[in-house]
Amino acid sequence: MASLLLAGCTPTGIAIGAGARVATAAAEERGLRGSAEDTWVTTEINRRWFEFDHRLPLQATVTVRDGVALLTGVVDTADLRLAAVRLAWSEEAIHRVINELRVAGQDSRTQGDTADAGRDLWIAKTLEARLLFDGEILSINYAVDVADRVVYLMGTAQSAAERDRVIAHARDIAHVRRVVSYVGIKGAPGD
Repeated sequence: MASLLLAGCTPTGIAIGAGARVATAAAEERGLRGSAEDTWVTTEINRRWFEFDHRLPLQATVTVRDGVALLTGVVDTADLRLAAVRLAWSEEAIHRVINELRVAGQDSRTQGDTADAGRDLWIAKTLEARLLFDGEILSINYAVDVADRVVYLMGTAQSAAERDRVIAHARDIAHVRRVVSYVGIKGAPGD
């Protein structure tokens, strides 16, 4: 097992991994250039968050697709929430910020402990696997984020039926409280 993990650290392993990421990005609706720009913007927002307060990237997640930033997670204070939004807007490529950040203690369901984080990760990975193995869904076009058992979806569906199928998969996972969809439909106005 260790040799398999170390193989990924070789020049050949790194090249194969990079090639796979490029091929994956090129296959997405947003294309290689859009994927690369979104990755860069995400990195810049996370950098700004870290420079402002090192806790912020640990408590909040930013998902960027086509210039739209989705902010999720549970932060310690209202000031931290406000700063996260302000810093996301400060990135020039961002034309819309969706603020789904919550402040710990302001919602009785917002706990933010290790068990909750583990459950959120399990929900996200379960949904990603379901999308990947569903032959009627082009899973590469979706981003999944889970915060406090709320599933957030971003991306571009090939049809309304595909979008509805993705949402149904998310709702069918144990422990999911709610599903919030920011999924557009290919060719629809505004997408």
